[in-house]
Amino acid sequence: MNSSTIFTVISFYALVVLFFVSVILLYRSPARWHILLTIFLGFITAFIDAHSSEVSFSLLLLLSFGFFLGFMKPTRPFRTALLFSVWLPVTALIHTGIGGTYTVFFNEGVGSLLAIIPALGGSYLGSFIRKNSENSCLVSDPLH
Repeated sequence: MNSSTIFTVISFYALVVLFFVSVILLYRSPARWHILLTIFLGFITAFIDAHSSEVSFSLLLLLSFGFFLGFMKPTRPFRTALLFSVWLPVTALIHTGIGGTYTVFFNEGVGSLLAIIPALGGSYLGSFIRKNSENSCLVSDPLH
């Protein structure tokens, strides 16, 4: 097996394990749904980003998921964006480590730290819309 296949297998099964761990944690503590959803969507975005050569799709996912996560829980948009976007640089660093391609370390690993910018933008925009919407009193949190 080459390093790309090993990385794909590891990241896919990590996603599967994260899903089942999330199911168990939600069963035990439903109030943590937003944190688990944020981590899971961040991991999915990182998985897609690692297997795609196109940056624009990853940026769209960061912006749109960040927006909806910020809209769902507008109280801490910075924490949401950070928890959501941290998975891109972590996955990129793991990918460069497994692949042994240390020459692209700066582009892949350090460059992916910029993923927080669209995540912050989306999260703060969603939070702003939720807080300042004319009909925000009609939007309720289904679990509270």
